[in-house]
Amino acid sequence: MGLETTNKPFLTRVKESEQDKFMQKSVAKAQDAQWDKREAARKELGHWQDWRNLGEQIRQHVIHYLPDYLGSV
Repeated sequence: MGLETTNKPFLTRVKESEQDKFMQKSVAKAQDAQWDKREAARKELGHWQDWRNLGEQIRQHVIHYLPDYLGSV
């Protein structure tokens, strides 16, 4: 399945999208599925807030030492 592009003006594409009920239902279904999978992953990991805190610590460490990491490349 290839990527399709168009030269239609933005507002024309918006109006067409507003009429495309199939696309709207598909996007809604995909968003719901993504939410459900995210929630299941959180439950599987357990201690979700602890994982978030650890991620923040890692991000802060990388930001602090970013010049060192980039200098060693």
